Amino acid sequence: MTPWSPAAAHPGFGIRSSLGWLAGGFILLGVLSILAPAAATLAATVLVGLAMLFWGGLGLWMSLSLRAYPEWKLAASGFGLVAGLGVVFLVFPRLGIEAMTLLVVAGFLIEGVFSILFGLRLSPEASGWGWMVASGVAALAVGLILLIGWPGTATWLLGLMLGMNFLTTGAALLAVRGTIRTEVR
Repeated sequence: MTPWSPAAAHPGFGIRSSLGWLAGGFILLGVLSILAPAAATLAATVLVGLAMLFWGGLGLWMSLSLRAYPEWKLAASGFGLVAGLGVVFLVFPRLGIEAMTLLVVAGFLIEGVFSILFGLRLSPEASGWGWMVASGVAALAVGLILLIGWPGTATWLLGLMLGMNFLTTGAALLAVRGTIRTEVR
């Protein structure tokens, strides 16, 4: 154990203990996000807006420092657009929520179509090709249901998906924690 390791600084916090705390935090975030998906969606949108504003601002600063190069104007325009979108997400969060929801819906639709096509392509070579097609049909159905319900689905979709992700991450951390044989510090 090196003197600068986290375990040396906090002898009671080994890997099992740390995973337990992390799992608890993720599970709590998951449950809260699932119980209040609209609030979680709004929080995620504000966080994305702040990140885009920060990213765009740093990019603009970098672009301005590179004015000796002809590409600086293109870079400044792109980073200005990112910063501008961040401001829009912060000032008009509903617009940001709806835009991000459409991106998620597009992801489901694209995954559905390509999974179906991939499964059909595999049909002569793999006996389990039907599972890939079924997965594609499910993704396509979810995408279409969300699209039909849009913009109403926008208020809860991102928060619910974040909640499910946090919850499964917490459960996975607990499962991993339970399989660690020795306490590593």
